[in-house]
Amino acid sequence: MDLIQKTTVEEKKPGDIITAADINSMNHTINTLVAVVNGFLRKWTDANLEVGVSKRVFTLAEAIAQVPMSRRSIGMKIKFYNHSGNYSEYFYKGNSIDDTAWFNEDNWAASNIGAATESDSGDGNINNIIDGGEWIWTNDQAIRRDTTD
Repeated sequence: MDLIQKTTVEEKKPGDIITAADINSMNHTINTLVAVVNGFLRKWTDANLEVGVSKRVFTLAEAIAQVPMSRRSIGMKIKFYNHSGNYSEYFYKGNSIDDTAWFNEDNWAASNIGAATESDSGDGNINNIIDGGEWIWTNDQAIRRDTTD
């Protein structure tokens, strides 16, 4: 996906005229951003964020029930605080988003992150399991900086 284009509307001062081209440019930018945000909302959810309680405990069935029909998508990832006191992460591998398929726990698989946080090793803090390292942005790409010196 390309980067989202900025609006072409130049800075206006009080009393300046707003043209149809100005409005169309703003509408295009806003609609593009809405489409991108909606795409993210259909691919990822955090059940704890949905209910506004960071430490509420969920089962997989309870967590997937937090996702409204309008947000469901094949391949969606869901994260939630589980009964073991860790975060779990699952992805939806079913091929339909109807209620029967969505609520069938066989259509959900633990992701690597969820499996790692569920393990008995470490303290359950994902930052102690996976070192993300230090990244810098250069030449239009993220590059991991060598921190071994």
